[in-house]
Amino acid sequence: MEIIDRKTFYQILIKALLKLVLAGLVIGLLHQFDILVAGILFVHLLRKVIPIIKIDGTKNYVLLTGMILTGIFGVMAEKWGIWNGYWEYHDLSNHRAFPYWLPFAWMLSFYFIYDLEQKLLEVVKIKRLFNKIILALVIAAIFPAFGEMITIALGVWTYSWPWQLFGVPIYAIIALVILHLFVQILLVFYCKKYQVSDPVYSMID
Repeated sequence: MEIIDRKTFYQILIKALLKLVLAGLVIGLLHQFDILVAGILFVHLLRKVIPIIKIDGTKNYVLLTGMILTGIFGVMAEKWGIWNGYWEYHDLSNHRAFPYWLPFAWMLSFYFIYDLEQKLLEVVKIKRLFNKIILALVIAAIFPAFGEMITIALGVWTYSWPWQLFGVPIYAIIALVILHLFVQILLVFYCKKYQVSDPVYSMID
């Protein structure tokens, strides 16, 4: 990977971290009012989706599809983890185990990763699809875990898995990477089959 514009590269990373800090604080400080958090995230999601995001004058169904898939698989993963006692959300009303805001958070997580990678690809020299996917997986391993550390520190939830770093176990990081990798593979095949030109998932060698 060759960085073409180092100043812009670091500015992009710092802005991404600040966004995660803000999101973590909103969820963490308001987690007892999870309907309110769900409303905030839903409005933010609508701002990203309406109108259907366009790239080069073409409706970007790749981004929207990735957000929907990540939301679906994310909710499935949450149900599995909560049911098996691998993690627990706190301070929910009516003895609920599943916060209302989780689906929107998962969808926005894909948007965050996609948007960050697209911006980084403008200032780094990466053309091969394999290297693009590696970049996305590095982002998926580092940034979501950083956001989780903030929310865990603010009492939103706790993991029961061992080998934790600031409350985030290595198993959770691996699971995040696998989930995002699966979605990315589906989108790569989608772009190939329908000959979709996408700045992140198109097969360019």
